[in-house]
Amino acid sequence: MQTFPFREGGDKVQYYAQLNYLNDQGILKPTNDNEDYSTQLKFSKLNIRTNLDIQATKTTKVQLSMLGNFSEHNRPGAQLDDIFTALYQVPSGVFPVKTKNEVWGGSTIYSNNLLLSFQVRDMRVHKIVLLYADMNIQQDLSTLTPRSICFSPSGA
Repeated sequence: MQTFPFREGGDKVQYYAQLNYLNDQGILKPTNDNEDYSTQLKFSKLNIRTNLDIQATKTTKVQLSMLGNFSEHNRPGAQLDDIFTALYQVPSGVFPVKTKNEVWGGSTIYSNNLLLSFQVRDMRVHKIVLLYADMNIQQDLSTLTPRSICFSPSGA
């Protein structure tokens, strides 16, 4: 995971921003036999966090916060548990991956060719995009009221 924080500001405005990036590749090989896509397991995620504090007046402070999350999960069309079950159950030399005629190998006992299960089938891609934002305004009313008043919205 890579993290890149930024912080800056002066008397009136301060900001903080942070980027996190994660990219995990899977354990399957070879995965580039298909022309249009890779059948490799993959998980990528980018998080963006931004905080902005503004002193609008001597008595008013505004805080803005945003969080963005972008992620992508790639996996072969075969179920992962089927791939890993075949990995443990099928002996490595029980049949050729492909025959000399370029036909996917198999036998009457072991019909689940592990390489076939993630090379030929479709690819599943799942993308998630989330954005959260909030704003907080703090107003000092001490010049208008003789004693302290505090107000918080429900759930804060």
